[in-house]
Amino acid sequence: MNNNSLTDKIKESLKKTHREKHKSQREWTTAFKKTLYNLGKKNGYTVYPNKEKMEGEWLFDLCWANEGKNWQTDFKGLKLACEIEWSKNIDEIIYDFQKLTVIDTDIRLMIFQFNKEDEFNEFITAIETASNYTKTKGYNYLIAASGNNENEIRLIDL
Repeated sequence: MNNNSLTDKIKESLKKTHREKHKSQREWTTAFKKTLYNLGKKNGYTVYPNKEKMEGEWLFDLCWANEGKNWQTDFKGLKLACEIEWSKNIDEIIYDFQKLTVIDTDIRLMIFQFNKEDEFNEFITAIETASNYTKTKGYNYLIAASGNNENEIRLIDL
């Protein structure tokens, strides 16, 4: 499956999960991770955190590894790296986002929340600024912004 098709599936899955209306940050994190976990497994990737291997996070809040049958000899990199940050502190959002600017992966996904339109705009501007250099290298980002009282999650391709 090509990156565009897979990115479209990620967007559809995130939209569906967002409509479920979870109550706490922990519930939102669990729901998004479960959604991405299932989609990654369905597409043949080893997903971290990995329930079957009883292994925790591997570098990112969630990632899809292309490991083949043997992770030691068949590893072919990451397909997706995801960071989730629920703090509405710009420094904490950018700190997590910058992890995505240094990874060699096909899909870089950042999920965050905001309360007001001006806060959303501030976060997007900061993320765009933080990604300027790596975008010149061809890196792309998928941003998923969850606003309070919004039915739809905002999905932005950078």
